[in-house]
Formats: sequence, structure tokens, C-alpha cells
Amino acid sequence: MAKAAKKETRRQARLERRAHEEAKQRSGRQTRLLWIIGGVLAAAVLVGIVAWNSTRPQAASSPSAAQSGTEQAPGQPASGQPAQSGVAATPVRPQIVTVKDQGREHLLPGQSHPAYNSNPPASGWHYPTTAAWGFHTNEFPDELLIHNLEHGGVWIAYKDDNDSAVVDPLVALAREFPRKLVVTHRPANDGPIAVVAWDHVMKLERFDRTAIVDFYNRFKNKGPEFVPD
Repeated sequence: MAKAAKKETRRQARLERRAHEEAKQRSGRQTRLLWIIGGVLAAAVLVGIVAWNSTRPQAASSPSAAQSGTEQAPGQPASGQPAQSGVAATPVRPQIVTVKDQGREHLLPGQSHPAYNSNPPASGWHYPTTAAWGFHTNEFPDELLIHNLEHGGVWIAYKDDNDSAVVDPLVALAREFPRKLVVTHRPANDGPIAVVAWDHVMKLERFDRTAIVDFYNRFKNKGPEFVPD
């Protein structure tokens, strides 16, 4: 009986050790599985963060002109920001205004007529004669110069005859373009220089050769009455 009891005790001990080993193995497998699942979840979260950062809009480094309440001229850098090195700003071209045509009616000197719709006028009532092409230091009636415009000419009116920064280059320009260009003194201007063709006016605050020559080439001989140069 004692021998059988010892044998049973040893069998029970073996069973307990086997059960303990099996429980330990199961615990190890569960731990490894948890680590694998955790690693997969962490990788998925990391991929999601990288994808979100790559697709979200980037914040501007400086406030835009609209946010600051000011409108930037074309080609100019935002306020407070230096211009990029090696990148030329686009020049702002002067505005050319198209004026409503007031007709081509002739009248005699001293004869009254309705008011013109621009300063200087670009169409309307005018004398039957024209001014000579070229530079003039004296002032002519608007009604005389409008006839030059009707013939396809370009009229440059300067306000201040003592402004050498305006007058001197206009003298040279009139020599360069001796036909279909007339330059006159006109104190009634509302700015230093006005360049006029039939139905078109461009006003300048300073002499701008590029703008004036472009205007001349664009509107020369475009009046309602063609007269050869």
C-alpha cells in the first residue's frame, strides 16, 4: 500500500509539472501575440500620421495682402517681405481709359458747344483746321487738337512748362516721331502729362517713354478719318 501511494504521488507531481509547463507556454504565446498586435497597431497609427501631415494644407509663412487689408500692385512683394533675389518684378503699366465717342461735328472758333467728357477731350466738337505736328511751347484750343486726333494723330499735353524733367524728353520724343504726334502746353491738365488719341486717354505722373511710345504705336492712324502721314 505504501508503495502504491508513493507511485500515485509521483504521478500527480508529474501531472502538476506538465500542467504548469503547458500554462507557462500558453502565457508566453499570449504575450508574443500581444506584442505583435501592439506593433501592428503602432505601425498603422504612424502611417496614418505621416499620410495626414503630407496631405493637409500648409499654413502661410506670412499674412497675405487680403488678410492685411491692402492690395498689392502686380509684381510687387507683400508688405514687409523682401523681393526674391534674381526675380524681376512685373512693371505696372499705366492705365489707358476708353472714352465714349462724342462725335465729329465741326464748329467755328468761338462757337459754343456741350462740355467734353474727358480732360483732355478725346473726341467731339472741333475746328475745321489742325495744329502742326511736333513740339509746341504755346497752348492751343482743345477744339483745334481734336481735329488732329480725328486724322489719326496722338496728342501729348503737358501741364507745367517749367518742368524740365517732363519738357526736355518730350522735345526729344517729338523729334524722333515727327509725324502724327503733336505736343502742346496745356495748364488745364489734371496731371503732369496726358497722352490722347481718338476715344482714348492715358495720364502719367512722370515721363514714361515706354508707355508713350507704346500708346503712339497702338493708336497712330486709328482715328475716324484717315489722312496719310
